[in-house]
Amino acid sequence: MSTAWESLHKSLDTSIRTRAFHLRFLTAQRQHEPLRAFATARALIALLSKGAPSDEKNRLLAALVVMVQFPANAEQQDLASTLLWLALWSGLDAQYRHLQRYVHEPDELASLIGAAFTYAVRELQVTSDTLVAVTLVMNTRRRVVQKEKTQRKRAQIIDYLQDLAHGEDEDEALARIAGTPGPEEDDAQALAARLRAVCGEDAALLISIAVLGERQHEAALRLGISHAGAHLRYKRALEAARKYFSKKS
Repeated sequence: MSTAWESLHKSLDTSIRTRAFHLRFLTAQRQHEPLRAFATARALIALLSKGAPSDEKNRLLAALVVMVQFPANAEQQDLASTLLWLALWSGLDAQYRHLQRYVHEPDELASLIGAAFTYAVRELQVTSDTLVAVTLVMNTRRRVVQKEKTQRKRAQIIDYLQDLAHGEDEDEALARIAGTPGPEEDDAQALAARLRAVCGEDAALLISIAVLGERQHEAALRLGISHAGAHLRYKRALEAARKYFSKKS
């Protein structure tokens, strides 16, 4: 049984061999001069996916990125996206295999890479100095890793809150989280943003104590509030978050 990743490649490879795709490619050629040197989409992919990077390849990849970001229509955007996937498949596949050590469920990893690559293409700022292939592949990898870190930390927080709900000692529950690698600053900020809707302004205090492992008096001093006030606000935020995550689990 093939994985979602293998099925994705097969689907992309099959699609560019169809007459419908070829007709769309011919239409795109009339609007985008860089594509006119190639008789078929497969000829374009053959150049882009093999051999060392070159200025010509970089210009073609940049043109495809622009087609995705500013398409004449949805069909053209889909065509350019398919071509980018196939052109960079070797690099993306290498990342898929490397990232399996972090994300053990193949279909979940395929989904994460798909979403990350789509985001990377749409957000890439193309300049004359941009190395398109390397930048897209590495930005995709970086986003998957950050997403996995955030999901893992969120799962730890859920476990922490649920353990407290079932009567586990707070210090013991917190020690299990504090004993694991802490999140990057951006991950902590992202989690704080999600908790802000639940805990309001106390989200930062909850993150400081429950995620970053600060003691209450340390967090109070850093945030400029009294120790007594931090204690009350932390308990209030903890209860709100516990109720929220209990509903989500």
